[in-house]
Amino acid sequence: MSDTYGNQPQTPLPGTGRWVQTSQHTGVVTTQPTRAWLPPTPTTPSTPAGHLGVGQQLFSYTSPSVGSARLSPTPGAQTPVSAVTPTSLPSDRHPSWTGSESDTSTTPSLPHYRRPRRVALPGGVAPVMTGQHPVPVWAAPTQYLPPINRLDRLYDMAPRGYEPTHALPDRSLSGEVHVSSGDEYSGWLGGLVPTRTGMAALRAKTERDVAKVRELGFDIHVGTGREIGEGMFSQVFSGTYTAQISEFQSTRQGKRLTHVQPGQKFAAKYAQLASDVNPLEYMCHIIEKAVMKALSHPNIMAYRVVINIGHRVILRNLAGNQSPDHMGYRRVFLIMDFADHGHLLYFVDQHRKLTDQLTVRFTGELGSALGYMHANGVAHSDLHYKNILVFSAPGGQYTAKLTDFGLSVSPAIYGQLGVTVPQSEFNQKVRGDLIEFRSVVDFMAFTCRNNRGNVGADLSQVESLSNELFTLQVPLLDALKKYSHLNPYCI
Repeated sequence: MSDTYGNQPQTPLPGTGRWVQTSQHTGVVTTQPTRAWLPPTPTTPSTPAGHLGVGQQLFSYTSPSVGSARLSPTPGAQTPVSAVTPTSLPSDRHPSWTGSESDTSTTPSLPHYRRPRRVALPGGVAPVMTGQHPVPVWAAPTQYLPPINRLDRLYDMAPRGYEPTHALPDRSLSGEVHVSSGDEYSGWLGGLVPTRTGMAALRAKTERDVAKVRELGFDIHVGTGREIGEGMFSQVFSGTYTAQISEFQSTRQGKRLTHVQPGQKFAAKYAQLASDVNPLEYMCHIIEKAVMKALSHPNIMAYRVVINIGHRVILRNLAGNQSPDHMGYRRVFLIMDFADHGHLLYFVDQHRKLTDQLTVRFTGELGSALGYMHANGVAHSDLHYKNILVFSAPGGQYTAKLTDFGLSVSPAIYGQLGVTVPQSEFNQKVRGDLIEFRSVVDFMAFTCRNNRGNVGADLSQVESLSNELFTLQVPLLDALKKYSHLNPYCI
């Protein structure tokens, strides 16, 4: 029989008048009443048998298989010990062998026919008649949509002239400032029928409008080829605070910039929302701002200020619930601290300064930051080497910080936007963070071993934490308490 869904290969059991059903997915041989059917383990297309499909890997879907759900053989059945081919049977009937099942002789007995017996199968498969081809009723699991994609379905870019149906949040009190620009709409009838504002046109306008931003105290070095970093939805430029920053610090919008000085460098993350861009990109920007405003930890990138340029954009709520529409702007700069040593991978490959002592330090710092996020109801969901930045620290030291929170998941923040994130789903995001953090820890522990600047720091606790992360059953902050070498760097 072909190895298709609902039909598993069957081979004769010698001397017993029985057949066995062999699963090619698990390698388990299970004896069943004659031709009793078991549902195979579903696999995704082009997935080799014996390996988990994509659906099982992502969604932890457990399907009944030969190895996990077995039908008990007929009472009195014994395991056959000899090998012979059973007698051929008429092709118009499906037999249910009732001969002497304990007979282990090499001579097959002639079959006796009886009415097929009903067998209840596990795993949501309808009861079938043995000796008949079953009709499975198993349905594939519903396609999973991450929270950010569910959020994307709730909002759409409102047309020009749209008036919000719900009150818009007051952005002026949350560390954002608006810089006016020229009319971004052009087209027939003086702009009454606007043309599409493309990405290149917006970028060109931004390069002209940075002069107005400079008057506020932010000299952003925008220009083609001047990017110091690039993400999926944004670009990062460097900048310098000017003398006017002192005046800006006294305003409500500058309350998070009290520590900066003229001449100090900063990083400006630039995002632009053209008329032909999916609002998903802007939703990531909204999530990142909300997460950074909610968190305060020395090893998490701090929120400083957002500079909005040009005309506003309204993302209207399509769900019909009480969640408000959201107002944003087509061009946005997110001002952050400047990482003078780049991301972790650059620090390792170019600077080659990741020693065993720094590995211990970074493991404690990043573990503390990630545990703080989890304790405050936020999962990073995009933790990797390029989302860890390295800064200079006092005493010639270095410190590491988490950054890039556009894909972060917070039940509280998503709930305000109209998307429910169940606790079970959030727990899975936390588990994903721990697995990704383990990869980062292993990467640091491996690459630092041959560094000439090593001082013989003990990496045993780093390795022990890495092993524990995979099966961690307590909050990360609690797990870190028992590692004395990591504690000095845990805040």
